[in-house]
Amino acid sequence: RLLESDSEYRSVVKPRTFHFSERSKYQALEYGGEQYKAVLEYTVKHGVPVHYQLYNPLTVPSTADLPAAVEAGAPLPELRVGCRVVNAAMLDVVLQRAGLSSAERPSFFQIAGSPDRLDDHFWTLHNFVADLVLGCKEGYLAGTSPMNDEALFTVFNRGAAQSPLPSRSASTLQARRGVSNLPILSDPLLARHRYVFYKFQP
Repeated sequence: RLLESDSEYRSVVKPRTFHFSERSKYQALEYGGEQYKAVLEYTVKHGVPVHYQLYNPLTVPSTADLPAAVEAGAPLPELRVGCRVVNAAMLDVVLQRAGLSSAERPSFFQIAGSPDRLDDHFWTLHNFVADLVLGCKEGYLAGTSPMNDEALFTVFNRGAAQSPLPSRSASTLQARRGVSNLPILSDPLLARHRYVFYKFQP
């Protein structure tokens, strides 16, 4: 039994309404925090880009009741925001311009801009993978001898002590014959980038 009493269980599952707006903050993303700094230092030291994957509601602003109730035939709102990807170095530039204080949590607006006109660096997941990674506009190119690439060796073989992110699983895209500059990609999607996952909090 995970909960001590029936009353505790009822308090946990009691319906609550959450409101999300452009003022809502990414509570797990601490500007200037230890991990934030480690990510930036890692990209500079090894030249391997890190990307933040940010979870957002389908639209902003939005309202959600939790636990979710099943409503037969209830249509989902149109996807206007949803999951987004931001380059860590670009994110740092954006947050510096926003004038955040150390340890402050950035808001949706400070990272993405207005929900009606989202900034260009606030990429959809499919745009990031299909257009930017596969188009060799984002990511890390290992060159003609990836087995001798020091940056890739550090990513996959030197343990969590050498990286701000502990993930180690990876997959590779195989280029068709005649294509030599396809970036090597990794977990959790298709890229040998490192990702940090942060949930959008009300």
